[in-house]
Amino acid sequence: MSIGERAVIDFPDSVNFGSCPVKDTTTKTLFVRNIGKREAKFSLSLESPFSVTPDKGSLAVGESMQVHVQFKALKTGDYNCNMILHYDTDEDVYVTLYGAAVDVNVRLDKNTLKLENTFISCTSQRTVLVHNRSDHIVNFRWTRFATLTEELQHKERCKMDLRREEEIETDVFLMECTQDVTIRDQMSILQRSFQTRNRTVDADKLIYKDDVLEIQPYEGVIWPNSSMEIDIAFTPLEAQSYARTLYCDVAGRESRLPLRIRGEGIGPRVVFSLDSLDIGNIFVNSKHSYEVVLANKGDIDAVFSYIYSQSMFGPLVTFSPSQGIVRPGGYQAIKQKRDILMDLKETFTQNDFHWVEQVIRVSENRENENVKKRQVRKFDALIKEKEDLENKNRQLLEDHERMKKEKIKNEVVDLTEDGIDNDIKGYLSLGPGFCEAPTRVPYEHIIAETEKMCTKIKREGETNEIDEEIVEHEIGEIRENVKVILEKARHKKYKTNLTKEELNGKKKALQDKRKVFLPADKGRIMVAMGRFESEGGEQSYEYKMKQVLVDLKAKPSIRAKKDWDLTDKVCREGTRVIERIVERGEISKNDAERLKPKDYHAPRLYGLPKNTQRWCSIERGGLNGSIAF
Repeated sequence: MSIGERAVIDFPDSVNFGSCPVKDTTTKTLFVRNIGKREAKFSLSLESPFSVTPDKGSLAVGESMQVHVQFKALKTGDYNCNMILHYDTDEDVYVTLYGAAVDVNVRLDKNTLKLENTFISCTSQRTVLVHNRSDHIVNFRWTRFATLTEELQHKERCKMDLRREEEIETDVFLMECTQDVTIRDQMSILQRSFQTRNRTVDADKLIYKDDVLEIQPYEGVIWPNSSMEIDIAFTPLEAQSYARTLYCDVAGRESRLPLRIRGEGIGPRVVFSLDSLDIGNIFVNSKHSYEVVLANKGDIDAVFSYIYSQSMFGPLVTFSPSQGIVRPGGYQAIKQKRDILMDLKETFTQNDFHWVEQVIRVSENRENENVKKRQVRKFDALIKEKEDLENKNRQLLEDHERMKKEKIKNEVVDLTEDGIDNDIKGYLSLGPGFCEAPTRVPYEHIIAETEKMCTKIKREGETNEIDEEIVEHEIGEIRENVKVILEKARHKKYKTNLTKEELNGKKKALQDKRKVFLPADKGRIMVAMGRFESEGGEQSYEYKMKQVLVDLKAKPSIRAKKDWDLTDKVCREGTRVIERIVERGEISKNDAERLKPKDYHAPRLYGLPKNTQRWCSIERGGLNGSIAF
């Protein structure tokens, strides 16, 4: 047996791409050489997300070449496969490929953008920043689709529409060919036309396009550790609210970054000089003219045009001029003519004028020449009344906000022997209901609650049989929004709403183990007591608790509406005593059930001061809302 000359290309045993940005192409260039004794004819095959160029070729003995291996994953995770080097001698050599796709730190500076209220035909502009805090160059583009799957579905629908259109046009063309056989050669033109349109659909990047929003730049490149400004121009076409959601598809991020945009289009502010016009009875074939005034109270030109009514009596009434422009602060007199004799009530709705908010109604009373001036004065008075009301409401809101910020002080009663200093009194005076502003963001609690919510959403999705991809997309958006909010809050410094003296009082109160601070009289006052009976006597916390624990001296509880203030221990002991009496046969089981304690509640302290007693010392200061023991 003999072995002939063989070709050997010195590929490495493995290629490790390491951690690479998701949805971005990472290339490893291999310099290989034929170290065998014959020409090497080979082909390379592997699986997605890996690719190789060239995938086949030949290499003479001693010659070398470059082979480019690429890694591009659309989802995060670890990937590995074997690249098979197949020789023309039916020999296979395996090269192990490994790569990990990860999300890089690319984000928007805001997820929600509120545009300024903008007049129709005018434009307002806002800016959004895309931050690239990674060490990689990333490409981006703006689209209206949240996922790649939605894009592919949209393209497939477009192709289906093209196929139906092609079938219809082909059928029409074939029918024409039966009448004129000379046009059959033009069938290839029709087919190439639809092939070109299909290729156009495949090549479409589906960049975001809108009649009211313009994004610049809509695609581009962001260099490492830099930011890109995105200008968003808002040009409303109608007086209405607009809401749009855009998605920034970034290389390096598995999920697209959502941007929710809201804006309000404002139209001309125009009003009629009167709400109704009474013209009474008129003779047949006689023409009567009446005048109403159109006032422009807004800041832009008001272009108006009359749409003729299609009702029974609408054609009998004409307006002059039927179209025109009213400048800001200007007036336009409109004459109304009619000719008929009968009782008539005709209503012209806001659809009769494109932007008119009021309604002209014809009824039975006559109009005189003084209506114009009277109605203009009426408009001015209404506008002034509206402005006064807005100013009043604004002042009330400011007063309410100011009152919310002010601290409500409670009374403080000092029952200790040696007394408490003014700092502690000031701290206690804030009462148990005061909420101290945190000086740091509770990251752990927020993250835990977010994950709890995500788990609940996933469970509800499984119960309602919602598509798993939709559920994961919603969960990903929630996590991304929380992450952005927490990153913004990380560098912020939060100030406490306690003064320096109140902070000192809080520290001293927590450190003083010889005193107890309790709320009394439903939290309206705070009481400072000595902890031990040896120091405070009958006013001490220890003495008061001993009185509570003496069951025979426990007083009735009016608030609990029970016969006795019973502790948990007293309830258990009383139940055991009654059961022993039943065992001796002294009482029946029914009587025992009636005598057993059914409920217990926490012991209460009696004899604490009320804020209505004049001898209570009242001090002002601040508190954190918790009891210090």
